[in-house]
Amino acid sequence: MATEAGRTMVGEMDNLSFLSRFEDAIRLEQRARSALEEAQDGRYLTTLEIALGNLHYRLNLYEKSLLHYDSALAKSDNPVSTVAAGMGRAHVLTDMNRFDEAMAAFESTKAYCGQHGLALWADIADRGISRMHFLRGNYSIALRMIEQLRQRHDSANDKRRVAYCDTCEKRRVQRLDRSENQCP
Repeated sequence: MATEAGRTMVGEMDNLSFLSRFEDAIRLEQRARSALEEAQDGRYLTTLEIALGNLHYRLNLYEKSLLHYDSALAKSDNPVSTVAAGMGRAHVLTDMNRFDEAMAAFESTKAYCGQHGLALWADIADRGISRMHFLRGNYSIALRMIEQLRQRHDSANDKRRVAYCDTCEKRRVQRLDRSENQCP
């Protein structure tokens, strides 16, 4: 019973966070943690840490977010959870303008994906790496990476991800156009 209650609360925390009901989500943390610890549910304790990392990221509490992602990485025995925490960590580091650390996090997460057969997650890491190149001013590398991802998704007939790549590319080109048209 404690296991299901704790797992349900973690899902509820995620849903509340998506609805921007952050205080309600935070209030569930201790009850969820207690239930999961009582049930000795290590896998969902890792999921809780990822959920808290995501929640604090949405609140721009980056240091707290990193602590939760690092805790999830230390506890994880599940490849998907490890990748989710690694990706969350990389995004936080990006938003903190800690680009070297973010690039390393994206690259190590991508390598981990390759070792564990998580091709879709590797593509998500590639999009993060592409974004890092864009933020660093390596526009041609960034756009080339997105085009390569698009081609892979097109070959797999994954129209949704093709459209996502098109959207990423369009946004980046628009940003370049705006920056070129601004007066010095």
